[in-house]
Amino acid sequence: MTTTVSLAPQRHFSTGYNSNFERIYKYQKLQSEVLVIFDSRVEDLEILYAALSPKALGYTLTPEDDALVVITNLLAQTKAKRLAIVAHGIPGVLQIGALPINRQQIKIQAQLLQQWDVAEIALYSCQVGKDTQFISELAQLTKAEIFAATGKVGAPTQGGSWQLDIQSGVGKMNPPLTVHGLAKYPGVLASPIALNLNSTSNTQLLREPRGQRGGITDGHTYKNFYAFAALKENGSAVIWGNSAYGGDSSAVTSQLASGVVNIFSTITAFAALKQDGSVVTWGGITSGGDSSAVTNQLTSGVTNIFSGASAFAALKQDGSVVTWGDSSQGGDSSAVTSQLTSGVINIFSTYNALAALKEDGSVVTWGDSSYGGDSSAVSSQLASGVTNIFSTSYAFAALKEDGSVVTWGD
Repeated sequence: MTTTVSLAPQRHFSTGYNSNFERIYKYQKLQSEVLVIFDSRVEDLEILYAALSPKALGYTLTPEDDALVVITNLLAQTKAKRLAIVAHGIPGVLQIGALPINRQQIKIQAQLLQQWDVAEIALYSCQVGKDTQFISELAQLTKAEIFAATGKVGAPTQGGSWQLDIQSGVGKMNPPLTVHGLAKYPGVLASPIALNLNSTSNTQLLREPRGQRGGITDGHTYKNFYAFAALKENGSAVIWGNSAYGGDSSAVTSQLASGVVNIFSTITAFAALKQDGSVVTWGGITSGGDSSAVTNQLTSGVTNIFSGASAFAALKQDGSVVTWGDSSQGGDSSAVTSQLTSGVINIFSTYNALAALKEDGSVVTWGDSSYGGDSSAVSSQLASGVTNIFSTSYAFAALKEDGSVVTWGD
């Protein structure tokens, strides 16, 4: 199956900018060795266009463009064998066009990526390479060698680098942007929006001075990227947005008609806590939208729900914890099940890991070891005396009753 999209008028093609930062269109140059895709939300695009190598053709995607569809069509037109994408990002997610490029999207539109026929793909986007599974799956679908970064991409003065330090193969990358041109770029390609990511309706959490605001996590729940969930006074929930991200709740409409007391989210899925202590889930299957494996444990007794980017954890009245979602990112807590059967009083999260604080002051962690899921190096310090836990997207910090702090993660 081949998908095409009309590009007339070809208002995005460009090899540079004029002094007024308006695009210079060169329609005649539709074939190129290298295709570089820019997201329009990237700052100072004129500098990056000026940094294009002589054999590269640049193209800017707007927030209305379906990135994978447009890229597929452009590659077919330009015959390019090398592709680069320049966009803001977080681990495993390129924020580009109308839909982000992440593991869920490349699975949904796998037939498009299989048409790309490129030898290499360079991802200039902050920390996208931290999600090695995303890199692996992208390489498998495209048959291309993937180059990405685990750190910030951009100006060294802002803590960034233009070196892509992770790759799926052993080849050497041919940079599509010149070193001289990139030296003039002042920023980095991290997510440009600082979000307050409390659960959708948790007003109590909004009032608590927990010291975990800003960034992309508050240590409790992650905001869905492209869908909304509104909780009404009558206990019903109204859902809208991109269907791939939980914007379509028609499969569970009857369960959301009444009795909902709170709503939580991962980046592509939602979980509703009901008055009777049951949980209803929908949205991205790989990120917690499908809780069928633990359904019998979510029919009653749940008092609160927490989340990482792709996994949920439900805290029950008896102090036990139930988890579901991406197994490698906190959805599978089987390795610590015996420690989560009772006594848990709170749960915290990084992007791909979770940490449970127990009533005896001990801490239990699980999920991706690179994100704090493995606390074995400090386990003796987390065996007792912990009063609170705080988190960034990649690391945890535990405050102890003696005023000391224990840290682990990236």
